[in-house]
Amino acid sequence: MFWNKNPVPITFITNVPGFEKETGLYPQPYKSFMPEWWSAIPNKLLGGEGTIKRCAGLADLFSQAYIIPMWMDLTINLDDMKQKTFISKEYPYVFQDWDMHPSSQLLDYTDLFVGDRKVTHTLKATSPWSLIVPRGYSILQLPVFFHFEQNYSVVPGMVDSDIFHETNVPLFIHNKDKNLVFKKGDPFVMYIPIKRTKFKHFVSGIKNDKNYQKMLYHAQKFFDNDINKNPYRKLQKDRDSGILDKKSKQKWSEGAL
Repeated sequence: MFWNKNPVPITFITNVPGFEKETGLYPQPYKSFMPEWWSAIPNKLLGGEGTIKRCAGLADLFSQAYIIPMWMDLTINLDDMKQKTFISKEYPYVFQDWDMHPSSQLLDYTDLFVGDRKVTHTLKATSPWSLIVPRGYSILQLPVFFHFEQNYSVVPGMVDSDIFHETNVPLFIHNKDKNLVFKKGDPFVMYIPIKRTKFKHFVSGIKNDKNYQKMLYHAQKFFDNDINKNPYRKLQKDRDSGILDKKSKQKWSEGAL
């Protein structure tokens, strides 16, 4: 559960000798990489209306996501790009070269665009980090949402990191300039751990689904309190621990709906 007293461990291990000393380049929760524009937005407007900062969906996203920052400064000349992208050995650490995926794997068969920018290359960034999660868990590998990178996109995917621990990052390159620049410390790739399970989906009309009516009642409990106090986090804890259900059970049995 989200607020389990025994949190699920997620471990990042560097495979580059000595790089563990670079604490400023460690993978961190998303909150350590909040975009600059976010800090300029107030929680509420003068009239009391909430802004995007009060969006529960974003709060949960930020709390579940981890970011690996870029581990070095790197400039790639796209005109000179070959099968291997050479990584300078002038750094105190020896990072592995990056691989360019041949166009025969994808781009020979279709044109891809990110906005109005055409994808011209596919590149695999070889990461210095491995990621370990408990058995039965995977990770979603995603672009760093809300940082709006213009020159490349992390290719989304799901990795069974209880078996495969590498965090090498496939990239769609849609840069319009000659050089592709990566800056050390910038947020590079986002990971969200998830528990693998099977789902079975159903389709129903609202009026015919009593369970849906019950869920609506529980959802309304989130907003029955003083909205100005923004009780979302407390209510979320109560929900995940079962306290909210216990509080609602009696009212439900008494025909509160």
